[in-house]
Amino acid sequence: MKRLGLSAFLLLLMSVLTAENYLELAGTLFIPSTAAEEHFEISGVLKTDFNFTEKQTVDLKAGFNINGGFTGFTENAVYRPVPSIIDMDIFQFNIAAEQFFHWRYLYDVSNQMDFMIGPHFEFVFAGSWFLDISLYYLFKLCMISGIEKPFGINDGHFAVSVRKQFNQSFAVDVSVSSFDYFYYPRFLVPVFALNFEYRASEELYFFNQLKVRYVDMFTLSAYFETFQIVIGAGVKL
Repeated sequence: MKRLGLSAFLLLLMSVLTAENYLELAGTLFIPSTAAEEHFEISGVLKTDFNFTEKQTVDLKAGFNINGGFTGFTENAVYRPVPSIIDMDIFQFNIAAEQFFHWRYLYDVSNQMDFMIGPHFEFVFAGSWFLDISLYYLFKLCMISGIEKPFGINDGHFAVSVRKQFNQSFAVDVSVSSFDYFYYPRFLVPVFALNFEYRASEELYFFNQLKVRYVDMFTLSAYFETFQIVIGAGVKL
């Protein structure tokens, strides 16, 4: 059993080392709608895509974000057991399994850990339009200073995105989701995003994201919370 576990670990390590690895660095400016002050966050994400076997693929992402009030860490994995379920000239379809782990530490206030898992549906039209739909189950574990016992919260989340690949260098996508990569609230806090990506070469790309976040969007008390401007770059390692 130990030899089997060691062999699996070495196979995974070699797959990651031989995969395409990118490091993304970004800065995010938050402009709130309330009297709260604007603030700036920095983040770094390591991305790797590799073939687990001849046909199975795994996309891995892990990164952190930080500002003056907290530190966060997120890990994300997408597992595709087959290349595609439907593969035609003008249409492809596949189902993957996606998983998230998120940790957020508010200094001297609380620790939060989020575990999320669910199916990820991928559609490709004419080789240049991409539609992704994801549904998730979320378990949130909260540990708050002054409260002896931690408590858990069960919730659901979703994400929908449409991407247009204009050429090998430029792509645009729009999305709506009930969470963000470093932000896992209760369900009724959707994030609307417009994303631009420009690939200068195989080794370097730049991206810009414009995000709007609402609170209680699906109730009568819905209100605009923040506007976010993200600017970043990714480099091949």
